[in-house]
Amino acid sequence: MALENGDRQQDDPAPNQVGLTPEQQLAALEVAVYGMAIFNDDGCIIYANPACANLWQYDNREDLIGQSWQRLYAPEEQQRFEREILPQCLQAGSWTGEAIAQRQDGTTYPQALALSQMTDGSMVYIAQDITERQLAEDSLRRSEADKQAILQAIPDLLMHFRGDGTHLDIANSDGYSVLELDKLVQGNASVYDLMPYELAKQRMHYIQRALQTGQIQFYEQGIEVNGQIQSEEVRLVATGPDEVLVIIRNITERKRSEAALRQSEAKNRALIEAIPDLLIRMRGDGTHLELANGDRYPVLNKDKMVPGKSTVYELMPPDLAEMRMRYIRQALQTGKYQFYEQQIEINGQLELEEVRVVVTGPDEVLLIIRNITERKRQEEALRIAEENYRSIFENALEGIFQSTPEGRLITINPAMARIYGYDSPADMIASITDIGEQMYVEPSLRLQVKAVLATQGFLKGFEFRSYCKDGSIIWTAMDARAVYDSGGTLLYYEGIVQDVTERKCKEEDLKRQLEQLEIQIDQSRRAQEVAEIVQTDYFQRILEEAESLRYLDD
Repeated sequence: MALENGDRQQDDPAPNQVGLTPEQQLAALEVAVYGMAIFNDDGCIIYANPACANLWQYDNREDLIGQSWQRLYAPEEQQRFEREILPQCLQAGSWTGEAIAQRQDGTTYPQALALSQMTDGSMVYIAQDITERQLAEDSLRRSEADKQAILQAIPDLLMHFRGDGTHLDIANSDGYSVLELDKLVQGNASVYDLMPYELAKQRMHYIQRALQTGQIQFYEQGIEVNGQIQSEEVRLVATGPDEVLVIIRNITERKRSEAALRQSEAKNRALIEAIPDLLIRMRGDGTHLELANGDRYPVLNKDKMVPGKSTVYELMPPDLAEMRMRYIRQALQTGKYQFYEQQIEINGQLELEEVRVVVTGPDEVLLIIRNITERKRQEEALRIAEENYRSIFENALEGIFQSTPEGRLITINPAMARIYGYDSPADMIASITDIGEQMYVEPSLRLQVKAVLATQGFLKGFEFRSYCKDGSIIWTAMDARAVYDSGGTLLYYEGIVQDVTERKCKEEDLKRQLEQLEIQIDQSRRAQEVAEIVQTDYFQRILEEAESLRYLDD
């Protein structure tokens, strides 16, 4: 960079400046802060002031006298002088700019340089070390680059305003929805020109507060941009006596996310409240963090639970605490939920609990504890009932069956197999593929049975002849009902079968005996009636008349 004319005039007057004697001119050169030297037409130094000796780190300026200018620059810079700088100076009579000088010890530094060609062929040389200035400029450039990088990285819209609301500058408007962007005329547009009145009034309030207090101001606003409501977070920072930076962030998505989060939390809270289970959040070392639903669930040592302090070992018997810790460690190691059951005495009552352990973080689990005391009682009662039913089913004297509408047996008890002469229930189920054809002597009767079950749903005391496994025929009596699902679809038939062959035989014998008795009764009755007729007077007179007629014939 060339030396400024004002600086050269103040600190280093030209040697031939009008009004100065040669002595005065020399004195000015000697005390000048810039390095000054004169080169003859051969390029050798014939004069150097003390500042010039300091520039090249010479202890005595006399050491510079007689040195070639090339001694002051590295080879690369010498070539630049010979190729560009000296020809321009000879042509124009002077040259100003910057160069890289080389000190006596070989180190280099940047300098501001001015060359002036004299009429006698000599050259005036004025140089200044600008290392600090270049460092400052580099620092400023880096600061500006950092500032630009920061501005580009910041997703916010930046706007400068004066205290009266006049818009000064805008940054990061690309990709950001800005209301009335086309009206942003620097130095002319007012906040009232750019926004609805109420929003502009609100912004002016915070602009003035920022200037008055010197503190960051913050508020949120909703503004309609391109037909869409945009939620914005606005910060205002005073950047000068009458200037404020407004930092605007679009938080529409964040607001939506917050609303969705609140809704999700409300749902989660409702879900937790609806769940009858006890929920305990714990760290991997067994420390209790949070308890939910403890107000309606029996909890051991609930009064001793201190979030973040109390541990499972303080609140449970040692064996149960160690079992819980084992499942907690296993859940954290595998990442899979764990399940176990436990018995625990609470308030003098033995409670049965089902415990699930779910990993919710790197060192955190959620315990879902359900009281299954009543369920266990019901399961035990059901087990006993099922055992009783199974005993009745297996040991009943009557045949018990379930069959499909299509004519296959689903299940039968041992008595059923015995009635029909099969070795086992499995043998009979495998053998019978068509109940109507294989079991009914009169297959049409099965159709009648299905019709009655379809209309009435049940059948009582239906008797029919059945085939046994060996082909023999027996009489059976059946009670049956149709079983439907909740939608009214027929699932199967079930019922009880009894072998009534013996009874049927006795009934047949009795019937024959009755028929024979009825014949005998009829014969006795006729003989008695004849005897009674014979004894009547009427019969005796007829008999006498017949006798008399016989004699007449004789």
